[in-house]
Amino acid sequence: MDRYIFAFFMILSLAVSSCTKVEETYLQIIDKSFNVPVGGGTYEVHIGSNERWAVSSDCSWIGYVYPDDFTDNSVLLVDIGQNDSGNEREGRLTISVSGFSETVVFVQNGEDTIIISEHVMYVPAEGGNIAVEVMSNISYGYRIAEDVDWISEVATKSLSETLYTFHVESNPGYDRREACIIFESEDGISDEVKVIQETSNKVLRICHDRDFFTLPVFGGQDISGKVDWGDGVLEQYGISSGHDYDNLRWKYVTVSLSDAESFRIENLDGISVIDISRF
Repeated sequence: MDRYIFAFFMILSLAVSSCTKVEETYLQIIDKSFNVPVGGGTYEVHIGSNERWAVSSDCSWIGYVYPDDFTDNSVLLVDIGQNDSGNEREGRLTISVSGFSETVVFVQNGEDTIIISEHVMYVPAEGGNIAVEVMSNISYGYRIAEDVDWISEVATKSLSETLYTFHVESNPGYDRREACIIFESEDGISDEVKVIQETSNKVLRICHDRDFFTLPVFGGQDISGKVDWGDGVLEQYGISSGHDYDNLRWKYVTVSLSDAESFRIENLDGISVIDISRF
């Protein structure tokens, strides 16, 4: 009798254990990598699991919105903004559940760009070399917008492919001059640097209200230059020492001279401003 009772309980135990089999934890992700354009976008990560899962990110530019249900077949919405850096970037989301984890990779292209380190460069009258640093992720060339002959590229041996050296000739004129060096791609993406070169001449500006103005007396040898009388008349220095005006209250005389060492104004009547900042 005892043997029959023991056999009965053994059969019952096997039957119960076969009916209470524990389901194993699983985690499934359909798409584990996404290529994202420059402008970004919204993406769906389809997740299958029989337990509640969690998300973590290794970067700040990947945003995500949790679904209402974290189990079974659920969708994680991922939002990625525009990439203005010019560099390709890569970020990861890690989906975890009960010791299991899967990684979803997002690779986003960088915006096509040309970036110049300095957009304005000042060059002294005697000229010299300037270095223009360019960063770009596309093919490009350069041109000098004003088609001038006083700026030219210098061939240099450099470890950096983004460093251009240009030579600026001395400025023989009476005015400062400027030109733009434009770096651009065939698609119209561009950036530019403006080169401004001062003149070596001495410049004197005088504001007056006379009807007739006589130039100051300048000291020095081999003085040459030009005079802007301020009413539209421009002439070489030395042609005349004075000028008549019509119907102007205040006049600005600008004298730009080479080799001038000093000046003397014998009569200050009617003169309100004498600017010697460039003399």
